Amino acid sequence: MRVAFKTEKLRRQCEVFRIGSRTWGPQVMTKIGQRLGELQAAENLGVLRTLAPGARPHPLERDYRGQYAVSLHGAYRMRFAPANDPEQYETQNGPDLRKVTAVVVLGVEDYHD
Repeated sequence: MRVAFKTEKLRRQCEVFRIGSRTWGPQVMTKIGQRLGELQAAENLGVLRTLAPGARPHPLERDYRGQYAVSLHGAYRMRFAPANDPEQYETQNGPDLRKVTAVVVLGVEDYHD
């Protein structure tokens, strides 16, 4: 699957361990690397639903509606949204994640606060 980032700064934080470790710590960075690898290796977002619970994308609500997150470390989550045209994956019964073949990483945060 194709993975893009909302900003160049976020891309560097997520892809360069030294930079991201200063922002989120080494344990979170280790998981970011793992999750990015899983996203890139997956054919589509639906495939990730078969992985371990922390790696499964879960839909977000309220202000983050239409976005998904995967667990990292502790309360940290990597938040992303499908980059495909919604007409490609939206159905009457909700999104068909098997049709999502590209995502945009929007942030790494503890949005539970």
